[in-house]
Amino acid sequence: MFEVFGVYWHADRTYFCCLNHVDSALNVICETEAEVIDAQLGAHFVFHRTANAMNGVFHGLLLANSLLDRVLEYEREAYHEFLRLLENERQ
Repeated sequence: MFEVFGVYWHADRTYFCCLNHVDSALNVICETEAEVIDAQLGAHFVFHRTANAMNGVFHGLLLANSLLDRVLEYEREAYHEFLRLLENERQ
């Protein structure tokens, strides 16, 4: 089971961005490889069009702190910053 921090659409498919603690990055999982257990994303998600024109909704902390692209590119420092911000938000 994964916690989702982004959903985007590309080429008629849905992709989920989930935390991957092993690789220190967001894993991207295609809808064909996942089963949605809870469809609620929560109030922290914001619609965003990525640089390569993919529409999606992503956790606001990724966008407000310019972390989305860096985390998707496996920048370990950005990943740990996102985790720190999540932890602070949840306290």
